[in-house]
Amino acid sequence: MISDEQVARIRHLFHAEHWKIGTLAAELGLHPDTVRAALNTDRFRSHPRLRDRLTDPYLNFLRETLQQYPRLRATRLFQMIRPRGYTGSVSQLRRVVASSPNCARRAAKPSSAFTPSPASRRKPIGPTLAKSPSAVPVAACPPSS
Repeated sequence: MISDEQVARIRHLFHAEHWKIGTLAAELGLHPDTVRAALNTDRFRSHPRLRDRLTDPYLNFLRETLQQYPRLRATRLFQMIRPRGYTGSVSQLRRVVASSPNCARRAAKPSSAFTPSPASRRKPIGPTLAKSPSAVPVAACPPSS
């Protein structure tokens, strides 16, 4: 249990000075969960939706269509539900399609964020420098006369 003065100091440093929870915990010698409890961060959690989305009446149609054609793009779905009365934007529809469980982009292939590109595996072209410290770089342009 921490004192009221310490709670006030934690809240001041967090809200006014913009310190992070880990920094506060390290500086004050407290566990990060104790700092979170003092900040009462549970109230910052997202709340359930208070109203329906514009896409809610079309969710069954979207699910059925995506089950039949999983590679269908959100822009095409947008063109299909627009005549049915959809008044929302294509970006809102993209969010719904991306969060659907049978989204084709998630299942299509694994992420290649960490695989090297073919260009990074190529051998260098042109003259290379010697590995001795006294090596002089070779000029890329021909010498002027």
